[in-house]
Amino acid sequence: MQSSVKRELNELVSNNQLIETLWGVVNRSEGNLGNVAPLIARVLDTGAWKKREVAQIGEVVQFDRFIDFIRTPPLRGCGWEPEKVEALLKQAKADQDLLRRWRAAVTRPKHVHADGDSITIKPERGTSRAYTLTRLAADHPAIYQRVVAGELSANAAAIEAGLRQPPSALKQLQKNWARATEDERALFQAWLASQRNAPA
Repeated sequence: MQSSVKRELNELVSNNQLIETLWGVVNRSEGNLGNVAPLIARVLDTGAWKKREVAQIGEVVQFDRFIDFIRTPPLRGCGWEPEKVEALLKQAKADQDLLRRWRAAVTRPKHVHADGDSITIKPERGTSRAYTLTRLAADHPAIYQRVVAGELSANAAAIEAGLRQPPSALKQLQKNWARATEDERALFQAWLASQRNAPA
């Protein structure tokens, strides 16, 4: 009995050490930005956020929801807006799957309704990369696996899955025009002039 209690206490202390390390990297820019992604992955994998002993306040702190842990002020929580950490993950070039897992962890499930005391965030829609990956993983797992494998970009996968419309011909022309060199633009304008003068 004593050994199991001791083991649990050691685990709670270890959980807090992991959280403190993550907090230091995100808040104080300690170490390399590349440490953010593996630390977030460890916190999600181990569930260290759920229960830990915070020696500074002499409490065992528990959370049922990851979003509460992220947004609750220190020392009980991290005191972050989820968008801040997601931006760091993107800067650190975190892999596609970790971005999806982060978004899923901090997003309120569809069946949960917000109330006045809620500190969860609503599911985001639109062109967010993490949102797109979450939708693909949930509704189109085969296509999502191709993104993870590097066979498709998130945007191309979203188009293939029907989650996003492909760009119009006009949009593609405008995009290519912006990328073209001066010589390429001159050649294109010359070709365009020849097309206007060509017999019907």
